[in-house]
Amino acid sequence: MLFLEMVTGGGYKMKKKQIVVGLFPFDAIGNKYIDLIKSSFLMLNVKVVPYTRSGRYDYILFNWYEVADWKLSFKRLLSLLMFTLRGTKIVWTLHNREPHDEKHYYSSLMLMKALMVLSHRIVIHSIETLNHIEYSFIKRKTIYVPHPNYIGEYGEIVEVSSLNNRVLKMLFLGQVRKYKGVDLLVDIVRELNTDAVNLKICGMAPADYGQYIKRSAGDCPNIEIDLKFVEDEEIAALIASHHILVFPYDLKSSLNSGSVILSFSYGRTVLSSMNGTLAGFSDKSMFFSYSYSDYNEHRERLKEMIISIINSYSGRFDELLDLGARCREAVYKENSIENCAKSLNNIFK
Repeated sequence: MLFLEMVTGGGYKMKKKQIVVGLFPFDAIGNKYIDLIKSSFLMLNVKVVPYTRSGRYDYILFNWYEVADWKLSFKRLLSLLMFTLRGTKIVWTLHNREPHDEKHYYSSLMLMKALMVLSHRIVIHSIETLNHIEYSFIKRKTIYVPHPNYIGEYGEIVEVSSLNNRVLKMLFLGQVRKYKGVDLLVDIVRELNTDAVNLKICGMAPADYGQYIKRSAGDCPNIEIDLKFVEDEEIAALIASHHILVFPYDLKSSLNSGSVILSFSYGRTVLSSMNGTLAGFSDKSMFFSYSYSDYNEHRERLKEMIISIINSYSGRFDELLDLGARCREAVYKENSIENCAKSLNNIFK
């Protein structure tokens, strides 16, 4: 954007006006993703301010804006129309294939469809996402931006020398939700009933689902349930005390996984359903993934993968840390904040 600036001696010269982006949300407790996006814009000399319905911006970038009940969805839709008519360019980050919230599924889906149509640009964090966009006019305004890595964001890597090679230590870290397959994971580990594996579930959960998870685990000595908010300063040590992180997400709704990027950033490999984030890495031998077509196959494939890892690495589970080092190197190169900023710049072209 250009405007005229008076110069010494009279006359004018063209000066580039700083772009202003309204960001929603502007802060996200317990998630460094928003901070990294703000830092990426700062590298582009773009001014980022909190989004409000009464604000004035050149662009608005929405993350998870579609998560809303009917009343809020209509309010947000009216805001989108108002800003569009005013000439403000809407940018939306497409994080999921469809809404995760079962309670407000249809209202969120309606707003999701509106964002697809009204957005000037749609940001995606995995090329795989394009396979789930139906219309070519939507694909044409879609730009790929690598999900920024979390290297150093939660402190330095913690070196742990006390990991027991006789026991596979698995960790689920993040918000504990049904679409993430946590109950499935707990059921399988309890069913295996072997001292060769230990599972820890760590993160916040809705009260009803949290109680269900605890009941499912029962008194199984190989499962630890810790349903609490994980402080930033705890994350590095928590990851370091496990061999591998496990994310059996429901692929019906999930596209990307910031948790996978976090795991890689702190030198740990993962066992996960084959989501768009993992599909984007060329070296698929550095992690463990699987695909499935229905719930029963999901259960069987996840169980098979856990058994396979136990059998393949029994007595030498520390070799999984070598895979984690390769994962860290991959996100260091491919998911740097510099690469993120470079791709975000395409919003303004």
